[in-house]
Amino acid sequence: MGNLFAAPLEIRLALVLNGGVSLAVWMGGVTHELDLLRRASRGDREESVPEEDRPVFGMWKRYAERANYKVLIDVIAGTSAGGVNGTLLAAAIGRGSQLPDLRATWLKSAALTCDKLLGESPRSLLDGEYFERAIGAEFAKMEDVNDSAEPVTLFVTATALDGAPCKYADGFKGKFDVADHRRLYRFHHDPFEVTYVKGEGDGSWGPKTDSRNDFDDGLGALRLAARASAGFPLAFSPVDEADLLRYRTRPAHRLDPPDEASCVIDGGILNNAPFEPVLEAIADRTVNGRLKRVVVYIVPSSGQEPQQDTDRAPCSDVPLTTIASTSVNYPRESNLRTGTEALSARLSSHTEDLHHQLFMNQRDSPTQVGGPLQTAAGLIFGEYRVRRAGAAVWKARQLMAGATWRRSLKPTPQGKGEEILEGNPLWVPVDPPILDQPLAANFEEWSWGVSPAERLVWTLTAHLQHRLRYVGDTDAQTSLTSAIQNISGNARVIRSIEEALDTQIRNSQRGLPSGFVPDDRWVTQRFNELFQELGVRSEVGEQVRQAVECYLNALPAEGRPSATQVLKECLCAEVLTKAFAPPPQLFDHTPDFHFLRLGPDAASPVFPQGPIAQLAERKLYGIRLNHFGAFVHADWRASDFTWGRLDATHHLLRLLIEDETRQQEAEAEIHEAILDREIGKEQMLKNLQELTLKDSELFNRFLKYDNDDTAANVTKSVLRLLRGWRRSLFLWHALAQDDEIDESARNTILRRLTGSLRDTWWRRVRENPKAALKESIQALKTTALKIAALLLGAAIALGVVATIIVGLVIHFFGVTAGLLAVTVLVLGLGGAGVAAYVKATSPRP
Repeated sequence: MGNLFAAPLEIRLALVLNGGVSLAVWMGGVTHELDLLRRASRGDREESVPEEDRPVFGMWKRYAERANYKVLIDVIAGTSAGGVNGTLLAAAIGRGSQLPDLRATWLKSAALTCDKLLGESPRSLLDGEYFERAIGAEFAKMEDVNDSAEPVTLFVTATALDGAPCKYADGFKGKFDVADHRRLYRFHHDPFEVTYVKGEGDGSWGPKTDSRNDFDDGLGALRLAARASAGFPLAFSPVDEADLLRYRTRPAHRLDPPDEASCVIDGGILNNAPFEPVLEAIADRTVNGRLKRVVVYIVPSSGQEPQQDTDRAPCSDVPLTTIASTSVNYPRESNLRTGTEALSARLSSHTEDLHHQLFMNQRDSPTQVGGPLQTAAGLIFGEYRVRRAGAAVWKARQLMAGATWRRSLKPTPQGKGEEILEGNPLWVPVDPPILDQPLAANFEEWSWGVSPAERLVWTLTAHLQHRLRYVGDTDAQTSLTSAIQNISGNARVIRSIEEALDTQIRNSQRGLPSGFVPDDRWVTQRFNELFQELGVRSEVGEQVRQAVECYLNALPAEGRPSATQVLKECLCAEVLTKAFAPPPQLFDHTPDFHFLRLGPDAASPVFPQGPIAQLAERKLYGIRLNHFGAFVHADWRASDFTWGRLDATHHLLRLLIEDETRQQEAEAEIHEAILDREIGKEQMLKNLQELTLKDSELFNRFLKYDNDDTAANVTKSVLRLLRGWRRSLFLWHALAQDDEIDESARNTILRRLTGSLRDTWWRRVRENPKAALKESIQALKTTALKIAALLLGAAIALGVVATIIVGLVIHFFGVTAGLLAVTVLVLGLGGAGVAAYVKATSPRP
């Protein structure tokens, strides 16, 4: 249990929602529960939630109060199915509105009926326009309640059909391009967004605070982004990203040539777990007090891989279906693994905690003042200067190369920093931090650069947060909380200065001669010019001065250190942690965070343990039928939505309750309440028994009781899609004599297709009639043989395709469905042959 006399601990959740087609229904349940916890912990009235959710809402409020926690959600990244739920949640937070009833949304909107998902789209199985309208209808239900709106950042991923080339050069001047099909769109609400801009009057630069809310102004783009991210190939048609370009952040917009809109589809193809933008976003947040940052990875799988079979079949016996399935699933595994490895690398390499600890060692241990740590910093200060000088030029080159020319793939040159120092860079300090000089008097000419200033300010914030944990006096809590908020605001201004610098150095490539690659001296000079033009040293120094002053005022008067002493201790920690760091880490700021994976990992404690407890993610209908199962039946969607709520509860309780016994008691209590509201305990138990069946048995059972003709509707939609593909072939129209083309249009097509051939033949007839006749007879014989060979090859190919289709059907749905597929193919081919014969022999009107 938390300390009731201390200030509440803010648990800030950054959500990463994974893809999964119909598993969007399970994610809807997770999202619903997250929103209930968020609103309950901040003290919303029970009357503000629907009556059926009030029992669970009251439980969440009780658990949060006992722990003295407040749960916020301020960063959301969604991919594919996760992008839809994430977009709706972010819009509700950014608009201060209630989250729409996701239960009703998914039960109704995800139905495979002709008036919903199975529309009349000519290019896809499902109707993407209907899907977009359904999302828009949910946005329309949200009312703006500005007093309840909270800052939030939303990232939505997509995949472009045409990739913009990223240009690279290897270490031996070889040039090559790598296509970049990634798309990342950012929507943001911040009532106090800080930007560093050039003034209209005297042209001087300075920080500007303004309100921004893309969830008020960009609802059309939000709908489009959600539809694009969930655009599973073939199931949904691609969308034009023209209206999304202003929100696109990756790949970064190029300066020349200007970006063009692409057709975009499912974001999960290339980026199913977008951790990187989330980690960047959490670094730019105002802090209001005690804080615990948690990155929550919401993925609809148990996370436990089955043990590999040591007695596997020889490679020659591996079926084609296994090879096809592997080719589809392994790319998704690759991008998912890449994301988690990047997360692991960030956790293991970032030095925020070490920076703070070294400061604390000096601040809280009087024997360390002027002691070994500061002596060590003085000894390696020269190496720190070299690293800082070289790292800034390296970063400038990366920014400029990303704008217009090629990135160089060769090791970062060592020792170049000494040459750069000869240009007197304005971002590198001259004197070490151990000298007894009045550093506080030099704020106007801050010489340590931007990134060290940001780390210094966040170190002061972290120390005050640490003190806040042990303060019970209300006035002291208020003073510390106010100081933390103000100092984190200074950090945001410093971050905005760094972003402005990055933009200006990126644009420095404009106007330079084509092919000109600046050397280190040119980059150093340009950096110095920008420091002077933007007034970086004075503005950063002012923000550091305000932060140090605010920090000191929040400390007790007795034993309060001087500003010079605080600066020395912070800069000592800076030198010790960054003197030998690689260039990227000299600019990286990632606050401490914890990681929580939220998936369908465990059976509910309210159900008996047994075979159903081993189902893991297979307890979800959405995982079945190649992730399309939840679309099949409303009852199946209701079951998955309920499990989303139950699974979310299982994991979120671990944030609020440390004792495992109390966790299990609370989980049983809240699960009973959720089941009473949703489908009921008995029905869920029946569903679990049904879900122990194989996919083929489950599908056969569905076909037996398909009262809504879902299977027939899907079949009609597939046939409509195939017919649409046939009609898209120009030549097919002419040769098949499609009734929808009139005679004159058909003749025009045939004349254009054969015009060149006819002209050539007639010229040969006029030149040598006898030779032309012999060539024509020989050509007819050759053509007949080619047509016969073509027909034979087509028959063989058709047989192979039919075999693969039947094999896949048997693999996924069983022998019964395979026999049905054979019957459909035979009848279909026979019917097509009869229809072609009748049409060919019928007299034309």
